[in-house]
Amino acid sequence: MKLNRSLVLVALPAMLFGQQASTPRPAVEIKVLSSSNMQPIWAEVAPLFEKTTGHRLFITIVEAVPVKDRIVAGSDADVAITQRQLLDDLLVQRKLAPGIVDIARSTVSVVVRAGAPKPAVASVEALRASLVAAKSIAYPDPKAGGLAGIYFARALEQLGLADRMRSKTRLADNGQAACRLVSSGEVELGIAQTSTARAAPGVESAGILPRQLGVDIVVSAGIVAGTPQPEASLQLIRFLTSPSVASIIRASGMEP
Repeated sequence: MKLNRSLVLVALPAMLFGQQASTPRPAVEIKVLSSSNMQPIWAEVAPLFEKTTGHRLFITIVEAVPVKDRIVAGSDADVAITQRQLLDDLLVQRKLAPGIVDIARSTVSVVVRAGAPKPAVASVEALRASLVAAKSIAYPDPKAGGLAGIYFARALEQLGLADRMRSKTRLADNGQAACRLVSSGEVELGIAQTSTARAAPGVESAGILPRQLGVDIVVSAGIVAGTPQPEASLQLIRFLTSPSVASIIRASGMEP
């Protein structure tokens, strides 16, 4: 699926502020509310954007669903970044300006402790067999709103393993916590979004959940309706879709 980036780049300048591209832009503060799968990317992108534009970023990292919940509750964020479907819901509620932009596609990884044997997970059948054979597993609690946990819980239902896995499952606060349980040797397998897993010390990926299970996470950005910084917010979104950031996104384990 081609990521939808064109709409905001054309429509938003005229709709939000109607200024010429050459108009000088004073440095401002941009508040970003971002899902946690972007955290490894922000570590490189934030200082690069600030150096390039002079703007300052204030980034709040939460799980995917809480991004939507906070915007609905009246967050003062200028830019919201999370799963596309969640931003589409916000757009319907008129909480975002028109023109959501897709930034990256994320996957969900199965991780093991560094150096441990890697189970087969490339096919639905192989994944099911490996989960049945595993002594223990950790994944993010779906109730916390993280997408890795939500999608994996659905996968267990599809595989007919929800009840069978319950006794050997530990629910973690988020993907980083699930990876820590694996790296410490407390559990055998862990589940986290690939960008989170790749940044976590002491673990290695055995592979991603098969796409046949419906795991398709598109990470998108939207400008919050009524923001006092529409132009700077648009600059940030354009920057996130630039070639220089694409290489950072790819290195994190996501696809731009």
